[in-house]
Amino acid sequence: MASSAVAGGSAESLLESFFLVLVYGFVMFRGSKLANEGRQALLKIFTPGITSAMFLSLASSLPTAIVILVSGLRGSKSSAQDQIFIGMGSLAGSTIMLLTLLWGSCIIAHIKNGYAVKTDSEVSHTARIMIISALPFIIVQLLLVLRRNIQVRLLILISMIVSMALFISYGLYQIFSPWIQGRRLAFVHHNDVISLGIPGVHGLDRLLSDSGEPNVEALHKLFKALDSDSDGLLSAAELRALILGVQFEEIDLGIDEPLRKHLKDKIVDENSKMDKDEFISFMSKWLEDSRHSLLNLKRLGDGVIAAIKFKHLLLHRRRITLLSGQSDGAGGSGHSTTTHSPLIQSRDEVVIPIKNPISRATVAALKLLWGALIVAASAYPLVDVVDNFSAESSIPSFSVSFVVTPLACYSWIWSALLLAGKKKTRMLSLTFSEIYEAVTVNNTFCFAVFLAIVYARDLTWKFSSEALVTLVVTILVGLIAGFKTDFPLWTSISAYVLYPLSLALAYLLSYVLGFS
Repeated sequence: MASSAVAGGSAESLLESFFLVLVYGFVMFRGSKLANEGRQALLKIFTPGITSAMFLSLASSLPTAIVILVSGLRGSKSSAQDQIFIGMGSLAGSTIMLLTLLWGSCIIAHIKNGYAVKTDSEVSHTARIMIISALPFIIVQLLLVLRRNIQVRLLILISMIVSMALFISYGLYQIFSPWIQGRRLAFVHHNDVISLGIPGVHGLDRLLSDSGEPNVEALHKLFKALDSDSDGLLSAAELRALILGVQFEEIDLGIDEPLRKHLKDKIVDENSKMDKDEFISFMSKWLEDSRHSLLNLKRLGDGVIAAIKFKHLLLHRRRITLLSGQSDGAGGSGHSTTTHSPLIQSRDEVVIPIKNPISRATVAALKLLWGALIVAASAYPLVDVVDNFSAESSIPSFSVSFVVTPLACYSWIWSALLLAGKKKTRMLSLTFSEIYEAVTVNNTFCFAVFLAIVYARDLTWKFSSEALVTLVVTILVGLIAGFKTDFPLWTSISAYVLYPLSLALAYLLSYVLGFS
């Protein structure tokens, strides 16, 4: 670890640098948020395949990769040697923050009985994939025993190739095991529901009065909740949010053909609107038709409701189109849905018909690109002010970027906390899967970018302590999550403690033990 620290900045100059770090960090956060919105919009449009598996996975860690590029490509070789620690801090800090602070916070937000939380088995699988992604960090530890420059450069090159090969392999694996992409899409869909505050399975029975009649007052409240822009009309997007909010499976909440076609037309046509009277009339008719199922649901109680979960559509290699009487045809199953399909097909992937997918994909791609440009534009001054703050505060630049840049690069962590806070096993499982995937991309693609800069600019390798700390945290959390599905409260506390310990260990190894 290198320190650009020199004693001496005035308190006023230090506060100014700190303020600028916050300002440029916030700008980067906004750009990261915009890019993530574009990425998630593209996820809803593209079918599972190479684009979703490779490009959109990469886009989740794009801000971190941009910070690494900016910190290592500018200026002279000596300047890059110092500033590349900011990139390393961003890389290590992102991985460790996700696996400690966010991971532990999700457990605390989700815990219900004060003792433990539970996840599904697929999460353990993604955690084991994350462990494999740490292989390049093991390889670079061999640099400690090499002395000749040509040997060092060769091992850096090998590590870079292995990192990129693992990233490509991970993308190809998703193509042949598309359930991973299905879980990613489910995470996006659930976030859509939360952002609009749409009631899920627990709230549906309240739409019926005690006598079993439609509860008009509750329908008025539901309309108000759906009407996010308060214009008195429900757009196609707001109606889709209702569909995503009702998460039923294996319960026949069927509607008759005219109503089914009516709602399908509404959610496909982006220009269509539904006013309050039409909405209440539609919902009342549907509730009347589905009254028997809903009354049964009311009698089942929360214990059975909690057991109604999503299943893996893509695991079965077929796609079901929402509100459609026919199979999508792309999944290869050859099966068709019944004529009277349920209002909701609850699966990891809910395929909603999209009108003008090309234009919508273009808008989403432009949003992703614009967000990436904002991140890149803010990364240049952010690297400079982090470097200045480091010099004025005598805090190593690695430590500053370790704390600051991950918060700016990962805007979706707040959505992850909200999702985990819904206290449903499915929600927590999807959140953990998203965390492990982000770490996997960090450990492969982002680390490959870092190694490429070190190799191309012939920088001196002084990053063994940072790489070791990242490796230890990845392996430790990966082993726990890869072979367990129950997490007691103490695991979240341990994760919290691991965050400052990681930073302290990196400092100790570099400055006290000379492990670089």
